[in-house]
Amino acid sequence: MLKHSLPLAALALASCGMQGMDAVSIRPIYGWVDGCTDVKIGGHGFGDDVSVTIGGNPLQNLTLPDPAEDPLDVGFVIYGTTPPSTDGKGAHDVVVTSGGETDTITDGFYYVECPAVGYVEAASPTEGVSPGDTITMMGCGMDASAYTVRVGDAKSDVPLTSVCSSATVTFTAPAPSSDGTWYVGFFDSAGNQVSPDPACDITQPAGSITNPDTGDTGWVDPCAGALAITYGGA
Repeated sequence: MLKHSLPLAALALASCGMQGMDAVSIRPIYGWVDGCTDVKIGGHGFGDDVSVTIGGNPLQNLTLPDPAEDPLDVGFVIYGTTPPSTDGKGAHDVVVTSGGETDTITDGFYYVECPAVGYVEAASPTEGVSPGDTITMMGCGMDASAYTVRVGDAKSDVPLTSVCSSATVTFTAPAPSSDGTWYVGFFDSAGNQVSPDPACDITQPAGSITNPDTGDTGWVDPCAGALAITYGGA
């Protein structure tokens, strides 16, 4: 059935006037200014020589469908990763070039400003962590050249390693004083805590109800909601 449907599909496209190259859509339509958002561009007439820019910057990790696995997508789909924005937030043109033709999805992708330094949307692993494990964090505003992290009461500034711009980074879990759940804080080169913001005492175990200054119980943890990782089986 598939063998006969391909020529029929080609005839249908030709009858609809879908000739040449045309860029129609990009999904998703927004992502962080840091880049590193996986996108899918739809249209037709995409050849092996296709190139894409977003806001004038080349699409990263551009890949095309595998003819053996997705024959019906060949020529109609482009995959890639958004580059970091070089001129801040806002709508940017998506420009596709192939076979000597160029088409533009005007204001097709919107770059969203990162809401805070060290903004972590997800991390892995966050449970059953042991010292020396590699922790991956995804989000924005995590510039590995500008910030380090500290975990709980571990007395060390741990460097970040960039995996994709400032949107995906890793660090090696240090050793706190005991197993349990500890907060992760971002610090600048001067040793100032920049995340969580406002600054809170990350050296206290996460979820503590005892005020470290007064010893009073019923205390509301000021770091609640910040990234925390659990060592051991706690």
